[in-house]
Amino acid sequence: MSRALKVPSSIEEIIQYFDASKEAIDELALSERIGKVRNALADPSEAERAGAWAEALAFALQSGGERSPWNTYFRPMGSMSDKDGNTQVFPDIVCSYERKPIEAYGWHVIAGIHSLRRMR
Repeated sequence: MSRALKVPSSIEEIIQYFDASKEAIDELALSERIGKVRNALADPSEAERAGAWAEALAFALQSGGERSPWNTYFRPMGSMSDKDGNTQVFPDIVCSYERKPIEAYGWHVIAGIHSLRRMR
């Protein structure tokens, strides 16, 4: 399985739009737009799925507040308990097929391609 990331152009356009904006960034709005486009991708390659998930994750995690269930600096945006009392977190990087991009996403931060990516 390849660790390559390829950000789909439809998601890259969203990043470029928000990156060029002079207004304050609404991370929830950005995350929602990326999520909708990601879910609408038609037959993405493995590299595109990984790239889309990495971009979605960058704006779907937060710092501070409660301790992360994964013992990481960033934690999920939210959580809920099911009827049996089990906690589910959103997003859940542990049970996700796409968790490998979390390891590979570091190159975006190092490269500092966009100020939005450096923010995370």
